[in-house]
Amino acid sequence: MLPVTTAIAGLPHLQSLELKCPGLGILAVEPLTALSKLSRLTISGRHFDDAGCISLALSLTGLRRLSLGGNAFVGDLSLLAISKALTQLTRLKLNYCSSVSEVGVMHMTRLRGFRDFALDRVARFVQPALIPDVLRFAVNQLHARTQGRYIVDANGKRVRLKCASWSGAQEKWYVPSGLWAQHRSTIAGMARRAGLNCIRLVWSTEMALRSANGSIGVPTAALYANPDLQGKGPLQVLDAVIAAIAQQGLMVILDNHSSDAMWCCEITDGNGLWYTARWSEAHWLQGWAVMAQRYAKAAAVVGMGLRNEPRPTFLNYQLRFPSWGSGGALTDLTVAYEKAAAVILAAKPRSLIFAQGVLAGRDLRGVRARPLVLRSAWPLGQVVGNQLVYEVHEYPFLWGNFNFTDHAAYAARLDASWGFIFKEGRAPVWLGEFGVQHTAAGISSPWWKAVTRYIRDNSLDWAYWPLDGQQGPSRKQGEVETYGLLNPSWNGWAYAPLVAELAALA
Repeated sequence: MLPVTTAIAGLPHLQSLELKCPGLGILAVEPLTALSKLSRLTISGRHFDDAGCISLALSLTGLRRLSLGGNAFVGDLSLLAISKALTQLTRLKLNYCSSVSEVGVMHMTRLRGFRDFALDRVARFVQPALIPDVLRFAVNQLHARTQGRYIVDANGKRVRLKCASWSGAQEKWYVPSGLWAQHRSTIAGMARRAGLNCIRLVWSTEMALRSANGSIGVPTAALYANPDLQGKGPLQVLDAVIAAIAQQGLMVILDNHSSDAMWCCEITDGNGLWYTARWSEAHWLQGWAVMAQRYAKAAAVVGMGLRNEPRPTFLNYQLRFPSWGSGGALTDLTVAYEKAAAVILAAKPRSLIFAQGVLAGRDLRGVRARPLVLRSAWPLGQVVGNQLVYEVHEYPFLWGNFNFTDHAAYAARLDASWGFIFKEGRAPVWLGEFGVQHTAAGISSPWWKAVTRYIRDNSLDWAYWPLDGQQGPSRKQGEVETYGLLNPSWNGWAYAPLVAELAALA
């Protein structure tokens, strides 16, 4: 690489340069310091580090736009040098610079004309809330969209969701579980150690609306291990949990799990549709407005799950069945989903939208005749493309006496119910819940072997249920969560071979 940069250095009037090469070490970079006329520079490579960056910053003092990336060794020291030397800088973009933290970003506030700072996939996720308003700070961690059967990033590169659900905010303490046992950063860190790249955070309409109007609080017992959150409302606690997840470099998908603060899901719980006897459709849409507006600028929050496991439900002593594209306003999921999606997209236009089918999220056959259409406003707003993901759930107890050792028959059933969507390239499908007892018997069961084979064979996006180490207050508070990845102390694995099985799905 040295001969190339030496040759480039012989162009003293060069004003713009882009170099993306693996061999950009300090020796290769040194000749570029002669390019005093440069105003725009993009540079990245595996061997480009703080030493190379500092050398450039001290020499190329006329730079106005700078883009750096590709190495874990470009970090806070580089930002310190840039802030002191590049006084004319107006724009900085960092790509894959995993040693950058809030400390380095704060150095940039010294530059009076500096207004545009973008971070793309910075592993030590910098929280925008910690950056002064002097910067027009944009964390472009993902900007996810869909492309055929896949979720992709802004450059068209596939982003495969490998998630776990963290429950609790849908229950009667209104906040994610486990905050009584461990600091939120510890729990989020365990998710990252498991090889996950996202967390599905579940919440209730009751939590969102009553927290927004100040009519509920969080019990002291729910936050023993997070004393700095004592006295804060449920949404403020959720803010802190999302920040902790984001700081681990993980994405967040917010799932409307229920209307009432409760543990679901049964036919008798009254929460099988998007509304209940207590919480109307208008309440549901208002709850989505609260959440979408609150996290409109939270880059880690990349998607919204419209409703969990639509299922037959008793409402005013009548059994109602959710439908897809038929049945009228009281049961048709498609119209309700499109209304909610418009509410979300009005606040967070780039959000992915996750939509489950009937039969507790198992049946999406209706998509053939009636695919969802996302719009910027309902019912006549502009059509929004490339942001819809269909979501399904899969558990063994929903199958009766099915023979899971007949994998061809099992796969054919899944293909007929929802697999056709991704196989025909209509949209991505996310297996948003599946789980098993965290025991040797669990991961050796025929169903587990069948579902994990289907995931591997089809390279599915997935989310395990759940991350949790203990049950929450709507069940038997503090008892072991028998499906959970974490142990009852929330600081280790309940059953390490289960975590290894999930890692093997990647």
